[in-house]
Amino acid sequence: MKVSVIISLIQEDTARHYEIERMLYSVLNQNIKDVEIIISAYNIQELKNKHKNSCIKYIQTRIENTPQVLNNSVASSNSDYICFLDINSLLLFNSLSERLEILRQNPEYIACYSFGLDADQDFKAKQTKHNNIFFYKMYDNLPENNIKSLLLTDIIPDLASITVKKEIFNNIKFDENLDECYALDFFINLFIKYENKIKQLKEPLYLNNAHIDFKNYKKKSLVLKSLNQHSHVYDKFFKKDTRNTLSDIKNKVYRSLYSKYLFIITESYSGDFKLLFYIIGSYLKKLANNKPDIYDFYFVFILLKNISNIRPKS
Repeated sequence: MKVSVIISLIQEDTARHYEIERMLYSVLNQNIKDVEIIISAYNIQELKNKHKNSCIKYIQTRIENTPQVLNNSVASSNSDYICFLDINSLLLFNSLSERLEILRQNPEYIACYSFGLDADQDFKAKQTKHNNIFFYKMYDNLPENNIKSLLLTDIIPDLASITVKKEIFNNIKFDENLDECYALDFFINLFIKYENKIKQLKEPLYLNNAHIDFKNYKKKSLVLKSLNQHSHVYDKFFKKDTRNTLSDIKNKVYRSLYSKYLFIITESYSGDFKLLFYIIGSYLKKLANNKPDIYDFYFVFILLKNISNIRPKS
């Protein structure tokens, strides 16, 4: 059972050779050998010179649109199964074999996903609430394997977590209009079409040290762009939910989304009240369209109270 591990490197990542070498080692050190690594990058010549291996297939791209690069990379794969990896993730040595064995033994599944361990910048597992589930084998605390858990971010979409049959890309593609939350959109579409054919594995099979430092973002507008795109993905889903099977969690999903971005903005731009009130105004607009209940008004009260307690940085 051959598997392709797809890696997309944006231009600024192609010079991070130590991190790339570490990431590639985590794939080449797997306890299965029939692996194809596909690396799509802006400048592949330097990568070819520094990271030589017959398992690696390089694709030159001038595209900075990651979902489009991923779609092109999948199309060039010669395998029946697809995995993904990025510079912020490392596979544990049994990651691919465990996933492929599940799919081999259960041909009715079209995908399986594992959990990752939160790690620091040196990829040492941290003592977190999430990690403790696995450290202390509290598997009953894992989220249910359904679209509801995904929408509530109990299952956090991470492309490094999933292995899928290549054939599903005949029906699902990465949305090339999204550059902030294409993984969330992909997972939602996957669960909509194949919820009963996706296996949740109970053990962690990769490490992740991803951290978005919004303080160093060049433009504040990127924060709002990300919020708008996430909101668009959720709006699109709930519009498709014509039978209102998940109407009971709709506002809870939005509360969680706006809470996340209010936290980001208050942490990074505590003196910028225009940004803070943009969040409040945008959420109030959502309430007007989504039949709010008392919890939503209480949430707005909490947001306003948090803003009133913020003092601009001196």
